[in-house]
Amino acid sequence: MFAWFLVWWPHAISHGLNPFFTHLLWSPFGFNLAEATAIPGPSLLAMPLTLTAGPVVAFNVLAMLAPALSAWTAFLLCRHVIRSFWPSLLGGYLYGFSSYELGQMQGHLNLTLTFLLPVCVLLVLRRVEGTIGPRRFVLLLAATLLFQFLISPEVSVMLAVFGGVALVLALLLFPPPVRRRVSAAMGQIALAYVLAGLVLTPYLYYFFARHSTETPIYSFYPSYFSMDPLNLVVPTDVTLLGHGAVARLAATFTGNSSEQNAYLGLPVLAMVVLFGLSFWRTRVGRLLLLTLIIVCVAALGPVLHVAGTTTVPLPWRLLLHVPFLKFALPARFMLLASLIVALVVAMWVSTSRARPWFKGSLAVLAVVFLLPNLGSGPGSTPRPSSPLACIGGTCRRTATSWSFPTGRTGTACCGRLRPGCTFGCRRAT
Repeated sequence: MFAWFLVWWPHAISHGLNPFFTHLLWSPFGFNLAEATAIPGPSLLAMPLTLTAGPVVAFNVLAMLAPALSAWTAFLLCRHVIRSFWPSLLGGYLYGFSSYELGQMQGHLNLTLTFLLPVCVLLVLRRVEGTIGPRRFVLLLAATLLFQFLISPEVSVMLAVFGGVALVLALLLFPPPVRRRVSAAMGQIALAYVLAGLVLTPYLYYFFARHSTETPIYSFYPSYFSMDPLNLVVPTDVTLLGHGAVARLAATFTGNSSEQNAYLGLPVLAMVVLFGLSFWRTRVGRLLLLTLIIVCVAALGPVLHVAGTTTVPLPWRLLLHVPFLKFALPARFMLLASLIVALVVAMWVSTSRARPWFKGSLAVLAVVFLLPNLGSGPGSTPRPSSPLACIGGTCRRTATSWSFPTGRTGTACCGRLRPGCTFGCRRAT
């Protein structure tokens, strides 16, 4: 799907087609791409590579760059906050190679390109500190929000909701001088959103005015794709430690391996607890910890699941009737939690009075506990057991090749159709 999107946007724009609607999908009715995970931003950015090496190469390059770019921008954020290289490097790794990132790398390119979230936080911090002027801040933030939307509207909504929560908490926790700077920054953030929205007007028109009446997700999805609290300490198969006895426990979690992304590991949780003990009395510490708690409670979804057992209703249940939020998959909120955890860990390692060997040991263990399992994911799908036969089609020079999956983990209809031909496929007998 994403390989097709990487080709579509350059093709549509270069041929004068409407890039937001196509009749190549769901013919003859067509399909509104503004409602899909169409990644126009990465598609246009990768256009030179797509045109020269093909969409599969472009997809693979973007997928490989995603965790590294996220780690780099998180490192820059941590470095700005704590002014220390090695703890910032650790924070960057914990964000860029979090279990969220490892899980979404199984196929969700729109959800792995998360490198702009730390950039947004960094810009807001610099504006509150006064190290960047209001005009430059608004323009840079608007450009960042614009491109983030062109990567993933879903992540953009998460950023707006929980970023707003963090700003409100800052107003409640900090003294009047800081509150005034935060209030001014909030107005400028709103202006940046307006500017980004103006540029996105055609996209938003097709999303709202041409919005489908079909529900984009099933009603049980927010509950099914939510965090199991045991997943914080029990790894899944996306990490190297997610096998054996823990794999049997992880198999009871709701969702699938790409959405079971709450795993932090005991060393990271230990550092979060130690940070809480040291920093709770500080305003910055309370801001980070309260935001982290709110995000994690929201990630639990509308009802609490523990090892596959449904227990009690939770606060997110109240938001199941709010437009757009009702479609959110709460487990994905752990993306934001991983960024907060990265900051918390980096701050604790850089400022704690604990012995260096103790901090170093926890840091090394944190990395080891999150090492990726390179053999996980649905990418090892077997080849079709029989060749494909083409039926009922005519050849045209301008048509596009297609592949039709027959299941996420089963045998797929992966035949390569000849360029210039459009026809249906059936399994040869």
